[in-house]
Amino acid sequence: MKKNKKEQENENYCSFCDIGELPNCSHGFWKRVQSQKNKIREYIETGQKLSAMEALKLFGCARLAARINEFRKSGMNIKTELVTDNKKTFAIYQLNKEE
Repeated sequence: MKKNKKEQENENYCSFCDIGELPNCSHGFWKRVQSQKNKIREYIETGQKLSAMEALKLFGCARLAARINEFRKSGMNIKTELVTDNKKTFAIYQLNKEE
């Protein structure tokens, strides 16, 4: 999705409402995402493995890969294991403790 000028100037700009900074969103999207991120981070930090399907069931997260990317950008070392089951390949994420 192409970013508009406001979004390009400020990474925290919310494209859902024209308020500006995400933490001040009127619709609460930012708070839901932050809460979801915190829950996923806590889960992964316990050493548990997490797939996209599990993230959807446990946390209502439909875009686990996006959350994992955000964690990696913040410095978390998360490994990806590709698993094939019933001719379908999917990723399982786990905190990499080998640092």
